[in-house]
Amino acid sequence: MGKIEIDLNEIFCDGENVNESIKRQVIENLTGVIKENIGKNINNQISKLIDEQIREAIKVQMPSIVNDLINTEYVMVDKWGDSTRQKTTFRQQLIKAMHESMVYEKKNYDSDKNVFTKAVDSVINENIELFKSNFNKIVNDLFVKETLEFATNKLREKLNIK
Repeated sequence: MGKIEIDLNEIFCDGENVNESIKRQVIENLTGVIKENIGKNINNQISKLIDEQIREAIKVQMPSIVNDLINTEYVMVDKWGDSTRQKTTFRQQLIKAMHESMVYEKKNYDSDKNVFTKAVDSVINENIELFKSNFNKIVNDLFVKETLEFATNKLREKLNIK
């Protein structure tokens, strides 16, 4: 077996005994942990306070910011940065885009259809299915009624009942 040697001079500070060394190391360890915990606690409290302040500021400021954003005039530019020199607002462009997209275009594939076309097709299909089921019910009821009347009349004729 090998021999392990520990030089206590490397562990102890100058002129320090075992008790003083243990006391110093415990104090250093505890103060380090306390400093770390205090730092984390301060960071958490500051983060919480900042979050609350931001939330409150958003509640107070957001309606006016959104209103300003929607109604502020600006000059549109194309993809090359050329100006149209015509002023517009976000509200006007939103209304324009909605009107442009509310055009029914019959396409072969669903992926080619716009949202408006898909919505109209969906409503039409639902109404057609409802109409089909109602129509089939009426036709079936009428067919059963007429068949029963016809069968009853034929039986009366064969049995000579009037």
